[in-house]
Amino acid sequence: EAWSRKDLEIDLNSLARTELLRAANVQYVFSAIPIKEEGFHLVSSPSYPKKIHDMHRGWEDKLRYYKRQFKKIDKFGKIYIYRLQDAVPRAFGAVAIAKGSDQEEIRDSIFRGAAAALSRRARIAETDALSLGDISGQVTVKNVKKTKNGYALKIHAPSKGAVVLNVPFTSYWRASVDRVEARITRANFIQMMVKIPKGAEKVEFSYDRQMLRDFLIRKLYDSGKFY
Repeated sequence: EAWSRKDLEIDLNSLARTELLRAANVQYVFSAIPIKEEGFHLVSSPSYPKKIHDMHRGWEDKLRYYKRQFKKIDKFGKIYIYRLQDAVPRAFGAVAIAKGSDQEEIRDSIFRGAAAALSRRARIAETDALSLGDISGQVTVKNVKKTKNGYALKIHAPSKGAVVLNVPFTSYWRASVDRVEARITRANFIQMMVKIPKGAEKVEFSYDRQMLRDFLIRKLYDSGKFY
């Protein structure tokens, strides 16, 4: 059972695959109730002790507990904040490239991709591995900066290799390495990987999806009906 009446806390690991959260760069969990601290580090919590309703305490403590709970109906107050331990960073240099089968089930791809991300590897499809060629090597991500439409990465590439951006893959993303357009490959099922040549220093990812408004205006211009 996930909820412990003895410790008055919930075991989130028994309810969710928390390794998937860590693999997806989820760093914090917000909860109205205490979470069992296995893989979680308490950052902030309400001022009252979580065990105030311990069955071994007297009726005054129990009454205090229920009064606090009743007040939460109108004003909830502070909640519990936990940091996940060992969450995969927003971007990382792949320590190795693994090949996945093009025919495997989606569920298997998700869990194997998460395991690869947690070990800082890039797991890509067999067909992509063949077309990309040799990308063995080690690249270090020195800095990740959020930009208006994406991310800018400063890297150290003493040899060729690959960089993985921990953001869901879609066809609307564009990438460049030292301002030269680069191919984006799906890695670890949902993440994005770019092949890095030796000596590269900067990688940029930008989300480039045309807004519906701009699409309609362009269509009107093209049709000659917009003046």
